[in-house]
Amino acid sequence: MKSSSVIDMHQATLHLRRHFTDIRTVGDWAARMGYQRTEFSRMFKKVHRQAPKEALIQIRTSMLLLFLVQNPTLKHYEVARTFGLRDEKALYDYLKYHRDHSPTELKAAWLRTASGSPRP
Repeated sequence: MKSSSVIDMHQATLHLRRHFTDIRTVGDWAARMGYQRTEFSRMFKKVHRQAPKEALIQIRTSMLLLFLVQNPTLKHYEVARTFGLRDEKALYDYLKYHRDHSPTELKAAWLRTASGSPRP
């Protein structure tokens, strides 16, 4: 594998973190990086030893949670729309499916951890 493709795959992760609200699928991500989806997936997995879909979900859910915590006055509907989700129900379903907890539960756990309080 060319060293430039390794650099591209590391840049891909940084690019996703900067544009997490715009990139919703591996296809979107690959196109942003100038690759076909299959080629991007193959190279990403070689470099990161993780499927790009897994990385996409992990980064998007982490950034979504961080966004929730940093914007406590926003309604869940507004957060959902910022992330390209239909509404607050889609936000709830997305986080419940990928993180096994609702947005409210995740936000509360994050705040408890940040404050040093033990979890109940």
